[in-house]
Amino acid sequence: MMPGVLRGLAIVIAAVAVIDPAITTARNSKPEIALVTTDSTHSRLSNAVENGLSKRFTVLHAPFAGAAATVLIGDRLPASTAALAGPVFAVLPERAVPSVRIIGVAAPARAPLHSRVPITSTLVVRSGGSRRLDVVLRMNGIVIDRVQRQLTADADLSVSLNFVPATTGPARLQLTAELDGSSESAASDLLVDVHEQRWSVLFYDTRPSWSSTFVRRAIERDPRFVVTSRVLTSRNISSDAGGPPESLEPYSATSLHDAIVIGAPEGLSEPDVAGLDRFMRQRGGTVILLFDQNADGPYRRLTRVAEWTVRNAVTTVVSNGERLRASTVMWPARLPAGARPLAQDSLRQPVLWQLAAGAGRAIVSGALDAWKFRDPSQSDFDRFWQTLVAQAAASAAPPVAIELTHPLLAPGRSTDVTVTIRDPASGNPPERSISRVSAAAAIDLPGGPVAIRLWPDGLGRFRGSLRAPATTGTYRVNASSDAGRTTAVLMVGQAFSQPVPDQRDLVTALASSRGGSAVSEHELEQLPDRIANVLQPATRRETWHPMRSAWWILPFVLFLGTEWWWRRRRGLS
Repeated sequence: MMPGVLRGLAIVIAAVAVIDPAITTARNSKPEIALVTTDSTHSRLSNAVENGLSKRFTVLHAPFAGAAATVLIGDRLPASTAALAGPVFAVLPERAVPSVRIIGVAAPARAPLHSRVPITSTLVVRSGGSRRLDVVLRMNGIVIDRVQRQLTADADLSVSLNFVPATTGPARLQLTAELDGSSESAASDLLVDVHEQRWSVLFYDTRPSWSSTFVRRAIERDPRFVVTSRVLTSRNISSDAGGPPESLEPYSATSLHDAIVIGAPEGLSEPDVAGLDRFMRQRGGTVILLFDQNADGPYRRLTRVAEWTVRNAVTTVVSNGERLRASTVMWPARLPAGARPLAQDSLRQPVLWQLAAGAGRAIVSGALDAWKFRDPSQSDFDRFWQTLVAQAAASAAPPVAIELTHPLLAPGRSTDVTVTIRDPASGNPPERSISRVSAAAAIDLPGGPVAIRLWPDGLGRFRGSLRAPATTGTYRVNASSDAGRTTAVLMVGQAFSQPVPDQRDLVTALASSRGGSAVSEHELEQLPDRIANVLQPATRRETWHPMRSAWWILPFVLFLGTEWWWRRRRGLS
């Protein structure tokens, strides 16, 4: 009986294989997940994420439109968010403790010779306890400024350093930040184009003023300034130097200057105030009001202050580390909306403050008798006003300005080029004069200048793109228009350090806005459950043929072989 059973089973297997039945079932498929690593330094974390997801999902290392979900790895935003499909999740790497990061550096692209150039860095510090932060500014490996801060906890802080150029030409600087007792450090390279420039400053006194007189003398001693002055000594009589305008009303006269200093502002007329207002808004210039008494006048339209507070007591006003001493000071009873203090006295009252006006600003000084304390042992009178007026003049918009988004580039990389044309001193409204201007730009290469195509990008603004040459070196990028011409420096080289913006909050917000969430590296085990809770199980019906499996050959051969062996054992045929 045994041989018959075995032979029958083999025949059944063969018969079913010939029939080839089909079976349809419903089963859950593994969702496809796209992994996007935003920083190549996080390859280890990317592998850990893949290992944690691969048991429940199909993981692909690229964004694709059909992905059930996308997982971002890193603390930066991807170059483009358009290709991110499905709900977005983020895995944020743990930061080393202690650590320091430079997330931003603010520095002018151009600076005058012998001027103090402010370099401001924004840092994120994870100190891991009490440590000293050392921020150093170097040029050609030589330390030119240093700031040390003692930290007791984590901090997001801003640190200001100064650079005083002694020679013209491009100056490559490097900013470094280090924590005491830690190997963690951060660096950022920057480029400042140093040039010879003399600012044009107009002093206009509505009557003889000691405050304005001694500030003017301090500015005249500084070779960075070209000073023009007009002092109204009486009706229709004035003391002039350098060919000043007879009135502040015509824009064609005031627009020739970078800054205007007003002595005795209470004597300004309504046309003068209107001219100064236009100088600030249209020219982008700075007006400095030097008060020596509390008096009413049309100037109030510039300051927007209705009531002043006067205090008679010897006090010291500090700005940028420089001291100004006075025995009578004045400040607004209430600062106007948008005003910002520049210097405060010992009672923290805003004796010196500024107020934006269009593209320019007004600076108001309430140190009424600071001129009496000019002795260097008592105050830094000359240096205080030289620094303030230099900063005011430097902020004025030039006739033509050019800006490179990234002045330090690797060969073949690209940067945006922006050319801005200031409203000409024609007296016409900006919309009538700027709308007709044009601009051209080119980069100077060894074989000759190569034009950069510019496109209009708003009123008086043009934008283009520049690809860095393949050869390392320093190149000049020129821009010109009917208003004038200017230049910028492009340095092409390798291994430039750049600030790393802190985008963790943006990454978290992106994930939340796309229906997902963010987890930190130590919460990685939560990620599969979070994704599964958001995704709907994908069920599909599958038709399969069980007899097509090659494994059926094993029982078929086993049954026939056993039946043959059994028959041979008993001598059956």
